[in-house]
Formats: sequence, structure tokens, C-alpha cells
Amino acid sequence: LIASGDEEAGLESARELVMAPDADVATHLEYALLLAATGRIDEARAMLTPYASGPTVIPGAVRSLGVLDLDQGDLDAANARFEDLLSTGAQSYEALYFLGNIADRRDDTERALRYYTRVTGGDYALAAQSRVARIKAEQSGLDAGLAHLDEFLRGHPQRGPEVVAARAGLASAIGENSRSVEILDAGLVQYPDSFDLRMARVFAYERTGKPEAAIRELRKLLKDRPDDAVVQNALGYTLADRGQSLDEAAALVGAALAQTPDSAAVLDSMGWVRFRQGRLPEALEYLMRARGLGDDAEIDLHLGEVQWALGNRDEARKTWQEALQRQPENARLKERLERAGP
Repeated sequence: LIASGDEEAGLESARELVMAPDADVATHLEYALLLAATGRIDEARAMLTPYASGPTVIPGAVRSLGVLDLDQGDLDAANARFEDLLSTGAQSYEALYFLGNIADRRDDTERALRYYTRVTGGDYALAAQSRVARIKAEQSGLDAGLAHLDEFLRGHPQRGPEVVAARAGLASAIGENSRSVEILDAGLVQYPDSFDLRMARVFAYERTGKPEAAIRELRKLLKDRPDDAVVQNALGYTLADRGQSLDEAAALVGAALAQTPDSAAVLDSMGWVRFRQGRLPEALEYLMRARGLGDDAEIDLHLGEVQWALGNRDEARKTWQEALQRQPENARLKERLERAGP
């Protein structure tokens, strides 16, 4: 109900479960997360706080409060929460990861490394070790970062494709895009059926200025997975972005949209296809829907371009300026605003 836009009905259904005589702690915590996800932060805190103090502390409540503090930028409060979580002996890897993240945000690299390197298991292990690898690459060069990820792989051989993707992502992040393609090529020799690695190579081709190679790879993927919405959307968007085969692009993105009607990414693609086709009012409608569902600078860039083309130049500048406030380091937004002028 919430995902379909009917927040009140969804929360009311959840509230009935919470108020039931047999409601357990897990139900209360889930309800608090729903409240937070719908912007009812104070209500979420009120639900979680009784479980984060007193004689019986529920680690999940402490973690959730820490995440809320972190999302709101209160690093001191978040740090205290995750220190408390670490002291419970439960969810230790999560606590260490978030403590590392807080140190990272404070530019305390050495402290961040101390926390991250201890995250050797759990859901955040690869994210933590990837961050360690990035720091080492920045300090001592790409090979140092890649070596760290290789070491992680030796202890987690079942995560081979994920680590290959992380190694390629590291190379790309520090500007070594050709090396990223080489890493993915080698990884696909070892894991030829990995969809994620094949898609990663598509994006790597685009970053290295090889759009035709990306399109060829996407066509191969579409042949193998003809009803895959991700592939349909990626190929349709890439064709439209290059101004190629716009009718085919519209059909591909339309097929993806039929499967995932509430996907911000697919709505953005359809908006961009319509823009390339010169169907500006339709493009605006799709992009406004995409913007309502997702917080992605790419959507704002596209929306601004449509507004600009429609003659709404002040509105376009406002779209780009608001997006840049949320993502102040986004180079593409900065460049587009500079071209737009005062």
C-alpha cells in the first residue's frame, strides 16, 4: 500500500498489527522503520527509544536509531548509538561498519580504516573492504587497493563475481577506466554467466567512450534474456542517449515500464526517449513522475533539459540548482548550470 502511494492506508494496516495483543517486538521495530521511511521521524523515534535503553536493550532498536541520526547528519549522536550497539555484542559487524562510515565522514581516515578492516563478515563486509581498498589506492596507488580486495577474495571465494565488480569499480573510481574493462574481461573468463559482471562491462564501455561496444553487449544480453526489464531499459536508454533507433528504444523502454511501472529509472528512460523524439509534453510528464519516485541527479538533469526545451528556463535552472544542493559535488550539474548562465 505504501509503495503504491497510499501511505495512510498502509500505515493504518501496520498500526492494527502493532496494537494487537499478541504483537511482538519485531513487529514494533518494523512499524518504526515504516514510519521512518514515510518521513515520520519523530514517531519512529518514539517507537524505538523505549527499546534502546533500560534493563532490556534491543540491538535492532539501537541500530535503527543510529541510522536515523546518521541520515539526519547528527554524527555525534549516531556515533554514540553505534558504540552502544557494539557494547551489546550483537550486530557487531554492522556497528563497526557504521562507526567506520562516521569516521569517514569526519575525514578521520586512520580511525575509519581501523573500524572498516574489522568488518570481515555480515552484510557490510564487501562494502567495508571496498572502502579500505579505495583508501589504500588513494594513498599508495591502484595496485595496493586491488591487492587488498584480492586478499578479501581469498577468504571469501564464494563472492568471486562481487569482488571482481568491486575491483573494476575501484579502478573506475580513480579514473582507470581502461583497467576497469580489463578486470571485467578477465572476470568474465572466470565467471562467464555473471549477469552483474556483463552489465558492469556495459557501463565500463560507456565510460571509456565505446558506446557501440556497449550496445553490442546489451544486444547479446537481450538475446539471452529477452524479457529482462533491466536489459530492455538499459538498451533502450543507451540507444536514445545516442539518438539511435528511437522507435526501437521506445518499444524496449515501454516493455520494461510495463513490468516495472513505478521504477524511477525506467520512467526517466522513457522521458529521455520522448525528449529525443521531440515529444516534450510527454517527456515532461514521465520525468516529473520519475522525480517523485527517485532522488537521482540524472533525472534532474533530464528534467531540466526538457523544461529548457519547452522555454521554461527559470524552472530548468531551479531544477538543476536544487539537485546541486543535494549533491554539491556533482560535476555534470555544475557544468550544466554554468552553460545555462545567470
